[in-house]
Parts: sequence; structure tokens; C-alpha cells
Amino acid sequence: MTGYTTGVYAAAASIAAARMLLYREKKKEEIVALPGGEKAIIEISSVKAGDNSAYSLVTKKQNKDSDVTNGIEISVTTRFLDRETKDGIVIKGGTGVGTVTLPGLQVPVGKPAINPVPLQMIASGVNKLKKTSKAERSLELTVAVHNGEEIAKKTFNPKLGIVGGVSIIGTTGIVRPMSDDSWKESLLPQVDMSLAAGYKKLVLTFGNLGERAACNNGFSKRQIIQMSNFVGFILDACVKRKVEEVFLIGHLGKVIKIADGHLDTHSKRTKQNLSILTTLAEEEGLPEPKILRLKTAKSGEAALGILGNKGKVIIDKVSEYAGDRLYYHTGRSMKVSVAITDLSGRIVGCQDEVREILKRPSKWGSG
Repeated sequence: MTGYTTGVYAAAASIAAARMLLYREKKKEEIVALPGGEKAIIEISSVKAGDNSAYSLVTKKQNKDSDVTNGIEISVTTRFLDRETKDGIVIKGGTGVGTVTLPGLQVPVGKPAINPVPLQMIASGVNKLKKTSKAERSLELTVAVHNGEEIAKKTFNPKLGIVGGVSIIGTTGIVRPMSDDSWKESLLPQVDMSLAAGYKKLVLTFGNLGERAACNNGFSKRQIIQMSNFVGFILDACVKRKVEEVFLIGHLGKVIKIADGHLDTHSKRTKQNLSILTTLAEEEGLPEPKILRLKTAKSGEAALGILGNKGKVIIDKVSEYAGDRLYYHTGRSMKVSVAITDLSGRIVGCQDEVREILKRPSKWGSG
């Protein structure tokens, strides 16, 4: 089952509101033309008319993707302006729609976080109605999202400098279920914004734990990229964008998967192989009781507990193996450094060059 983006629902609500304002006509469904030539049929929850305005409401339907915007309510209020504008319509962001505050996104700073494709779908659908009406004035459309500010806290918006609400997004209009593509694409603006902020060297983390560890060691949030499990994908994006250097910081449980040759660290796709630790422990001459306990360890954190401080040289080697894997993945085109943390965010092992980086994180980060 495919679904549709917030941009498609915003366009449907805009068309419904414009239809009511221009024709005093209400439909149960509206058709939105998608960029690829397909058409989406969207159910309209509510339409109301005022003296010089109209209001419509849609509810974004559930799909199989894990998306916090599923089920949200998007409304559009439209009214006549006292003049005719160049494009025939003016699109604004209302309550629950975020505002862009940092450069590097598709939307200019100071504008509502409504991406270009949704803007085009709204404009196309509304202007098609307007051309067949006798209206000589432009329309103003205000897109709002119920509880958008709270929903946005569960997204990347705060990290991307989008404040006050969610983004109205979409490039094709279609959300493909059970696919990582849309999730991967949502990670890329972090890279673009870090580069726009002047950072030529970036810090990669798997999630909030790594980000906190990086911040605690003096790095700016503006240069930290949360890559989820998509290590190879983000590395490729950094190479394509000519990032000079990356520093990856993450928990042993994830980094050991990289050392084992895996650049997608999702638990469903990659098993955690702790035998690397056992081999290294034997090479380092650790006592047999510890080696036996390592062989039965169920997690990276458990292994760290078994190794203790004496195992630092082993964790350092795991970081070296992981760093080499990443460096060769980039075709040796970009320097890569790796540090390993425990679940508290404390660095417990790293490559030699990381120690120099940590002495001057601010200088390193700005290139």
C-alpha cells in the first residue's frame, strides 16, 4: 500500500478551499496532479465557507512506513486579496508549519517550510480552478497543521533549524511502503546545512547518543550528522559533496559491525559479531577466564564490561579496523577517523588521530 506525502494533502486541502471560495462548491474528494504524471485522490474531511474566505481540512492517511506525520490534520484557509499578484496566489505557513531559520535547505531562510514541489502542486491545482472562474483578485492560502509544533519535536526539524512546526514535504508525492529511500533522503539535508554553515569536516553519529558524546567533546551541533544505520549511504553523500574529512563516533555494538565489513548496521540486516573481540583478546594475551566470558557475551556493552580498562587496546584496534573499512569504501578519497563509546557516551577507544582531533574540535570542525 502506497501513501502520499504531506505536500499532496496540503495541495488537496488548498484545492478544496479554493473551490469553495471561488464556486461555493464542495467535493468529498479532490484530485491532485503529481509530478510524475500520476493523480492522487484525497478525501476531504471538512469544508466551510465564510464571507470572504473558505476553510478545508484533510487527514493524512496511515501507511506502512514509520512516519510521525501519519494521521495529522492539515488545514488550509483561503481568502481574496485586494489585488492581483504576479502568480495569482500567495501561499503562507500558518500555525504548526515550521519556519526555516538556517541556510542550506531548499527553502530560503525566513520562509515557511513548504518545499518547492508541494508549492508547485498547490499553485497548479488552485490556479487551474482560478482560470475558469471570474475572480480578478489573487488568493491567499494559509497552510496549517494541527499540533504541528509538538509533532515536529519527533522529527529532524529542530536539528535543521526549522522552528515552530513540521515541514510540508515531498518530491514525487508518493511514499513507498517498506522502503528506506525516503528515510535516507530525509538525512541528507543535515549534510547540506553543515556545508552551508561553513563546515568542511563533519561528525557522523548513529543517533542521539553519539550526538551527545560529540557535543560533550566540544563539537558543534551544526557539524554533526545523524546517519541512523545508513553508514555507506551517508559516506557516499559526503564524498559526492566533497566533504574533506569525517569523524565517526558511536557505540561499540554499531562500530564492530563496520569493522566486520557492514555499512548498513540495522539489526534486521546485520548481526553483531563479537568474535572479533575474542580474537583480539587472545592476541593480546588476556586471561582465559575473560576470553571465555567474551565468547558468551550477548552485547557490545556486556563485552565492554568484561574487558574493562585493560581492554582499551582491543577497542582501539576495533576502531582502526572500522576506520580502514570506511576509508577504503570512499576509494581513499576522504580521510575517516573513528571513536567508540559506551552507553554513557564516554569514549572508550579510538584511532590514534582521534586524540589529536579531540584536542582541537572547534578548529578541526571548521576546516
